[in-house]
Amino acid sequence: MKKRLKRRPSFLSRLLVSAVAGFVVGVALEAGAEPPERTGTPPPAARPPGPTVVVCLEGTPTGGNTQTTYTPGLTRTPRPVTVSTTGTFDCTLLLGGPVGTPTLTATATLSGGACPQALDPAPPQTTLTWGPNETSTLTLSAPKVEAQGPRTVQTFSGFVSSGKFSGANVVRTVTFVTADLAAGCASPSGLMSAQGSATLIFVKLF
Repeated sequence: MKKRLKRRPSFLSRLLVSAVAGFVVGVALEAGAEPPERTGTPPPAARPPGPTVVVCLEGTPTGGNTQTTYTPGLTRTPRPVTVSTTGTFDCTLLLGGPVGTPTLTATATLSGGACPQALDPAPPQTTLTWGPNETSTLTLSAPKVEAQGPRTVQTFSGFVSSGKFSGANVVRTVTFVTADLAAGCASPSGLMSAQGSATLIFVKLF
C-alpha cells in the first residue's frame, strides 16, 4: 500500500497566515486586550467569537490589476499632479467562504507630486464598491514605502469609516516593480501610469 505524502503549505500561504495573525494580535492589543488574571478563581464566562478577518487578494507580485495614473506624469521636479487608482479584489472570510469581488477607486490631487514619493498616495477617502448600493469607505493614513529587492511596496493602514464592515481596521498594500517606476520617472513625459498588485486585510473585533 502506498503511503500518501502530506502536502506542506506553500511559502506564500504560510507568509499570509503569519501576517494576518500578527495584524490580529496588534489590533487586539490596541483595543486594550489584557491577559486573564491568575487568581485561582473559576474562569469567566466564555467570550463571544473573536475577530472577523477578511482577506482580499488580486494579481501577482509581478503585475496585478491595480492601475494608477498620473496627470501630468510624475517627474523628479515637484508639480501639481492628480493621481487616480482602480483595482478589483477577490475577498474571502478567513476560515470561511467568499465575501465578494469589490472594486477600489481613489483619486488624490497633490500640490507637489514628484518621483519617487507619490506612487499611490492616500486620498481623504478610498471607496470599495461591492455591488449595487453597497460600498465601504476607507480612511487611510499616508503610505509607508519600502524597497524590497526588485519591488517597491507601499503599506497603508486605517479603518472603514462607513458602509460594509464599518468600524473594521484595514491594511492595504500595493506592490510595484521598481525598474518600471524608475524608467517612467526618467522618461521625458514622466511616469504616466503604473501597474501593481494589491492586498486588503479587514479585521473587526466583537
